[in-house]
Amino acid sequence: MLKIGFYELKNNIWINILICIQLVIVFVLAIATSSIIVYHYKYYNNFRDYFESDGYLYNLDSFYLNDNNLIATDSKDIEKLLSNADVVASYEPVVNYYDNNGDRLEFVSMAYDREIIDRHTPELSEGIWLNSISEDADYIEAVISQNNYNIKVGDTIFMNNIFYEYPEKLIKIKIVGVLEDNARIVGYTKNTYRNSRDYSDIYCDYSLDNEEIPMLIMSEESIKCYHEQYEVEAFVKGWVFVTFSDNITETQIIQNEKILGNYAQIITKEDLEEIAIKSQVRLREKLIAIFPIFIGVFVLTIISSLCSGAVSVKKQMKNYAIYSICGMPWHQSTGISVIATYILTAISFIISIGCIFIITSINKETTINFGIVQFGVCIGVALIYSIISALLPSLIINGTSIKEILRNNE
Repeated sequence: MLKIGFYELKNNIWINILICIQLVIVFVLAIATSSIIVYHYKYYNNFRDYFESDGYLYNLDSFYLNDNNLIATDSKDIEKLLSNADVVASYEPVVNYYDNNGDRLEFVSMAYDREIIDRHTPELSEGIWLNSISEDADYIEAVISQNNYNIKVGDTIFMNNIFYEYPEKLIKIKIVGVLEDNARIVGYTKNTYRNSRDYSDIYCDYSLDNEEIPMLIMSEESIKCYHEQYEVEAFVKGWVFVTFSDNITETQIIQNEKILGNYAQIITKEDLEEIAIKSQVRLREKLIAIFPIFIGVFVLTIISSLCSGAVSVKKQMKNYAIYSICGMPWHQSTGISVIATYILTAISFIISIGCIFIITSINKETTINFGIVQFGVCIGVALIYSIISALLPSLIINGTSIKEILRNNE
């Protein structure tokens, strides 16, 4: 039957090419739509448990641990001041940077708590994202943006305390990754002094052309390893998540807010629950904007391809009748059409994957990609089309006898 199915496809080559083109359009559209949805939900899901917790998202200029203006260099130090609260922060390293010749380098530099590093991996043009620190390493791992210094993966630069001169107490930094231009990073808060935030506001698309100064990203834990010997520090600055435990009391919440208000230099403060609500509204708006277009094109294309398929089945009815006269059960005869549909759907799916590969190769910044979600959506589309197509022969025959089929197709 498989051989006959291929024969039926070849026998109606032009109609099947038309159906194939229509199915490719449906598959590409399904992949593109699901990719856009996955793209937006991915950035929300990275910090979903934070957004849906009790607590606040702060944009801090700094945090003082006591009345003597001791600046916080570890989110755990802030946690010690609070009751039933977890703190996850971004940091600004306070250091000088040098190349191998001792010339000063200028960077916008950031460091993250491990929780942020593990939750979000920005787009990289080469190399890897920040790993867990190694006790045996004699360097700090860093990821750099596109830059005019021609620094790439495997290169080393150096840093030391801002009060030291070169080459005093230098720490080696090894570049392990390079960000794509416009890579989406967490924590960079330039020009984000507005309230009414949603999940997208904690991210920034960093571009060398726009910022003019390259970005250097490290982990806070790696810098802390060199603090005692080399006196390098990274101050808490930028986005800081403060989440409260389930068993926190109202009194403790009020006390925590008082401490944060007294010791933190707050630029903005937003309730995490409010961010979750606004984020869900934003995501729904994106779905509402995308979904009707997809459904409209999907339905029109499926109807068109089914009509073409019906024409193809109608032309093959005489063959099915002959197969039946020769001894093949009628349901097996019409099953040939189903097999041909499966073959055509599989071919269309493979071609659509090739189209997606071409699109992503030409446009590196596209949000369209192919993963498990997109594969599942395509399988769903293929099943819907195949089930409807499998019913076509029975609907077209609708009680017509073999004799009548042969007479009508003389």
